Amino acid sequence: MCFTTSGWSITLMIIDLPYATFDDYLASLGNGTRKDLRRKLKKACDSGELTTKVVERVDDSIEDIYRLYLNTYTAGATKFEKLTKEFFLKAAENAGTGCRYFLYFINGKLAAFNLCFVHGDLLIDKFIGFDYAIARQYSLYFVSWCVNVQWCIDNGIKRYQVGQTDYEPKTRLGCRLVPLYAYVRHTSGIVNRFLQVLAKFLNI
Repeated sequence: MCFTTSGWSITLMIIDLPYATFDDYLASLGNGTRKDLRRKLKKACDSGELTTKVVERVDDSIEDIYRLYLNTYTAGATKFEKLTKEFFLKAAENAGTGCRYFLYFINGKLAAFNLCFVHGDLLIDKFIGFDYAIARQYSLYFVSWCVNVQWCIDNGIKRYQVGQTDYEPKTRLGCRLVPLYAYVRHTSGIVNRFLQVLAKFLNI
């Protein structure tokens, strides 16, 4: 996060997807990253235990969704507001056809999910959850990344926006950094001058 003279900025990550096929996307990556992704995908898919599903609502599996969300929330070094089960239900209800849950099952058990939103030609990945005991064994972070990219390509989505953390692996996977700025102005002129001075020391 960067504090400016008028506010602060955060950096999100977007991957551009002008590709006709998933293989075209893989070809755009570095040789080592490409080989690593292929190896992880092959291992997960060859097990015969992995299945995926994309749905707009998760009413019948909200308990599992929320359990996985709490796993990731607890494990994360950066924490924002703790969401409720009702949030995940209402998000799907209010977004309608713009909501997508990407679900990952191992032996029929939900092991990971992504909550995403479709806005024009952009897929916004907002929340993720893992059963870490299973997810690491099947490299579900990278599997979910590839499934989402494939879904974007298949559905004419040209940009995939991911979260504000883990910059290094996301950069290797083709993301670019996009700064966002929030500008504020206090009603007190004295406070504004203080913030401008403070910003010079907080800017990174």
